[in-house]
Amino acid sequence: MTGHLHHRHHARNRFRSACATVVLGLTAACSTQHAPQAGYQAAADAVARNDYRTADTILAQTLQTEQQDNRVLFLAGKVALEQGDAQRAAGLLEKLAQRDAMARPPVYTDQVRPLLAKAQLALNNLPGALHTLGNAYLSDPVSCAVEVRVLSAAGEYRHAIEVLDAGLKAFPQAVDLQVLDGIRAQTLGQTDRADAIAARLLKSDPDTIEVLIFAGRLAMAERRMADAKRIFSHVHDLRPDHHGALLALASIARDAGDMAAEQHWVDLARRTGSSDPATASFAAELALAAGHADEADRILAHVDDVGAANAPLRMLKGLINAQLDRRDIAIEQLTNYLAHGGQDSRARLALAVMLTRQGDKVRAWQALKPLADEANAAQAPLQLAAALAAANHDPAAPTYAARANALAHDDHRDLAAANDAINAADWHRADAIYTRLLGTMQGNRVVLLNNDAYVKINLGDANGAVALARQAAALAPNDPTVLDTLGWALFKAGGANAEAASVLARAATMQPGNPTIRAHLLAVRSPG
Repeated sequence: MTGHLHHRHHARNRFRSACATVVLGLTAACSTQHAPQAGYQAAADAVARNDYRTADTILAQTLQTEQQDNRVLFLAGKVALEQGDAQRAAGLLEKLAQRDAMARPPVYTDQVRPLLAKAQLALNNLPGALHTLGNAYLSDPVSCAVEVRVLSAAGEYRHAIEVLDAGLKAFPQAVDLQVLDGIRAQTLGQTDRADAIAARLLKSDPDTIEVLIFAGRLAMAERRMADAKRIFSHVHDLRPDHHGALLALASIARDAGDMAAEQHWVDLARRTGSSDPATASFAAELALAAGHADEADRILAHVDDVGAANAPLRMLKGLINAQLDRRDIAIEQLTNYLAHGGQDSRARLALAVMLTRQGDKVRAWQALKPLADEANAAQAPLQLAAALAAANHDPAAPTYAARANALAHDDHRDLAAANDAINAADWHRADAIYTRLLGTMQGNRVVLLNNDAYVKINLGDANGAVALARQAAALAPNDPTVLDTLGWALFKAGGANAEAASVLARAATMQPGNPTIRAHLLAVRSPG
C-alpha cells in the first residue's frame, strides 16, 4: 500500500486547493421544551427507536439553549445526516470540529471526521471531504468507506478499489465496507457473490438502512420483486419518511400493474424529501422509470449538478427535462454530459429527439449516429436514424431503415420474450430463445450472438460465451458493446487475461464514459 499512498497523495492535492468550508445556521426551535439533560436523553432514546424525525425535532429545540453541549451538537449532526439533511449536518459537525480542535485533548475529532466527510460527500464537496479525511482514512471503517466513495466519485477507480480491499482486510466486519464490496460484486456481474454478501448482511444487520437499501436495489436489479418489496417495506416500517424506499415501493407496484398502490406510494413520497444528492438521485431515477417525470423534477429541484463528478446527475436532469419537453435546458444538459465522456444511450436518443424538434437535424444526427451504429441499437433510435440520415444526405440511410424494419418483423416478438427472460434473470429460457433464433432468423446476428454470449456468461458457460462473442466480434469488430462482451467472457473463461484486457481496453477507448466497460477492465487488470 505504500506506493499507492504516495501516488494518491498527488491526486488528493488536486482537490485541496478548491477546498471550501461549509458553515450553516441551525434550525428553528420547536414548541416542545426539554431540560438540557432530558432533551439529549429523549433524542438519544428516539434514535434508539429509529425515530429520527422526533430526535431531530427535540435536538433542534435543545440546541437553542444548549449549543455549548458538545454531546447535543454531535448527536444533532448525526441525526441530520441520517435524515438526509447533509447541508445542516455539515454545518453542525463543522462547528463541533472547530470547537473540539481547541480542546486539550480533543475529544470528538476522531468521531466527527468521518461523519463530516460523509456529509461533504453527500453535498458533492469532494475537496472538502478529502481535506477532512486527511491521511487518517484507514483509521476507522466509516472513514475508509467515505474515502472509497469520494475516490470513485472523483474517477479514481483503481485507488478506490485498493482502499476498499485494504479496508476490508483491516475491518472485515465493517458494514459500510461490506456494502461497498457487495456493490462492487454487483457491478462486476458477480451475482452469486453479491447475493451472498446481501444475505449475510441482512442476517447480521437486519435493521441497518444502508444494508436494506443495498439489498433492495440488488433484488430489484435481479427482478426478485417479492424480495425487493419485503425489504423496502421493512425500510418503510423503520423509517416511514424514507423517500427512496417510498419510490422503490411505487416502482415495484407499477411493475406489478397495481396502479392504486403505485399512486399511494407516490403520494406519500411527495410529502417527504431529501437534500442528500445521492438519495435524491436514486429517488428521481425511480420516479422517472415509473413514468413520473414531474415528480422526478420536483425531487431534484434543489439538487446542484455543478462539477465534473455530477455528470450522471446532469444527465438525469437532462432526461427529465426532455420528458417534460423543456428543450433548451435539456439540450444544454445532455450536450454537456456527452461532451464530457458520457455514454448513456438514453442521453443520445433524448438529445437527438430534442434537437430534431428544434429543427437542428445536423446536430441531432451527430448525437444519434454513434448509438445507431451499435450492433444492438433498438428500433426507435434506428427509425429516427433513418430519417436523420436521409435529411443529412447520408448514403447509409436505407441501411438504418432496413435494420429498423427487421426489428419490426414478427421475430421481434421472440426478441422481446428473450429480453423479458433476461430481465427476470431466467437465463435458461433466454438461452433457449436465442439458440432457436440463431438457427432460423436471418436478421441481425450480431445482436443475437452478443446477447446469447451475455446470457451464457450468467449461466456459467464461459467457454460457450467466448465462442459466440468471437463470432459477434468478427461481424462487428468496432462495436464497444460486442468487445466488452468478448473481453468479459474471456476473463470469465480464465487463462486469457492478456487478451481480455486488450479487448476491453479497446472498448474503453471507444466509450471511455461507460461504467460497465470501465469496471470490467479494472477487474481484469486488478491483481487476484
